Amino acid sequence: MQKKRYVFLLALVVLALALLPTSCTCNCSHDGSEIPGGGLNPGGIGQRSYKILYSSDDGIYMINSDGSGQTKLADGTNPLWSPNGEKITFTSSGGGAGHIYVMDADGSNQTRLTHYPESSDYSAVWSPDSTKLAFSANDLGNGNIYIINVDRTFKDRLTNSFLSENYRDPVWSPDGEKIAFSSWDGENNITDVYVMDADGSNQTWLAMGSYPAWSPDGSKIAFTSNRDGKDKIYTMDADGSNQTKLTSGNSPMWSPDGSKIAFTSNSDGKVEIYTIDADGNNQTKLTSGSSPMWSSDGTKITFTANRDDQDEIYVMNADGTNVTRLASGESAVWIPQPD
Repeated sequence: MQKKRYVFLLALVVLALALLPTSCTCNCSHDGSEIPGGGLNPGGIGQRSYKILYSSDDGIYMINSDGSGQTKLADGTNPLWSPNGEKITFTSSGGGAGHIYVMDADGSNQTRLTHYPESSDYSAVWSPDSTKLAFSANDLGNGNIYIINVDRTFKDRLTNSFLSENYRDPVWSPDGEKIAFSSWDGENNITDVYVMDADGSNQTWLAMGSYPAWSPDGSKIAFTSNRDGKDKIYTMDADGSNQTKLTSGNSPMWSPDGSKIAFTSNSDGKVEIYTIDADGNNQTKLTSGSSPMWSSDGTKITFTANRDDQDEIYVMNADGTNVTRLASGESAVWIPQPD
């Protein structure tokens, strides 16, 4: 009888332990989902905390979207994560010219890719497979588009500027097959959008405008054009057809799902950030600032604003709520997140 009572009590203890709530040992939100790059967000900016790169006066930093974990990675400007999140490209000046570098995501293994003292290199953008960079370079006064393998096994000039032509602002199509770019005629102050194959062939004029941005599915390109005397946002099919004026503004940036476009406009007398549906409906003013960048899940936007007599990085929800200052700096970009 004594033994049966002991077994019964032991069973009750085991059952009670099984019913107790267990603690989460990973970086989790309150619903148990893992939080890449950080823990719970005390600032209330969504449930996830992602990492952000930005430039400051004294170099390139990484910070969590809740403002924690600020870490200096390198001296330089214009940082950009590779699509696989493993490396970062940036520009650093030496000998009076800017050069393209890459480094691991933690700031280690910094490697200079370009080595021409007479050339200033900038606007480096990753290919979708994270193996190549396209960038602009000023060659003896003219701008051209180049491509280089990150392992430095191959480099090629894709465009050949003539007289006052300058080619700049390269952007890869989502499938990596094409590159859209701007052409600026400095003598006549005319800008045009072109597209070419990723090897530089089949260069094709698409529209009068600048700052092309591919839609996530590659079917459309948004761009800025002042063809009627004022900057406006347009979209067009990837072949240049069906050009549609959406609104006044510049520097369009597609949301990750392709349903919205973030942009800046000074139509109200100061530079402000807006979103608009890709079909031109539901334009919404979010806040004052510039350089909006979507998080990879489309729930947040980071931007630059000068509200205390210096450039500062802010983050907000995609509807403009919960605006939070992160740090002094500019050129903020989000770490890519897996699907």
